[in-house]
Amino acid sequence: DPEQQQRFINQIGAADRHVYNMLAEEVLNQQPPELRTFLLETSILRELTPDLCRAVTGAENASWLLAEVARRHLFITAVGDFENVIAPVYRYHDLFAEFLNHRLTTEQPERVIELHRRAAAAETSPARAVRHCIESSAWSRMVQIIEAIGLQMLAEGQTARLEAWLSALPEETRFARPL
Repeated sequence: DPEQQQRFINQIGAADRHVYNMLAEEVLNQQPPELRTFLLETSILRELTPDLCRAVTGAENASWLLAEVARRHLFITAVGDFENVIAPVYRYHDLFAEFLNHRLTTEQPERVIELHRRAAAAETSPARAVRHCIESSAWSRMVQIIEAIGLQMLAEGQTARLEAWLSALPEETRFARPL
């Protein structure tokens, strides 16, 4: 039962991080190689959609892989109501995402930047895209996002977030693109 599974995960995670990591390790090692790779590569995403997963991983069968992760109840939760949504949206349990991301960084550190670059280019949420830009030093893409929505953010009073984004940019990039 997915609801009981979620309660169990929360209890284990709260009780002992080491026990959770051993459980997550066991789950990850039991997956077929293609699904294991998909889990690791999509761990950089906050929300998982078929299109975003395809853009990040390059896997043409990303929709099927995401559905398979959900079917197997691999520490994944549906976000929102699927009845009125064209494509489902999922999110990994926070501890599982952290575990996967740590494994990805440990096993394939050279791949992490490329995955974040792909996510920055494909992400539809400006805030999530900027996070990926920062992780991959994709300053040009980040500036495009800020120039597109910065004035709106100021008008909405989101000055702290905008200031944090601007502070993350290298000084030479800020001076080269004054808007």
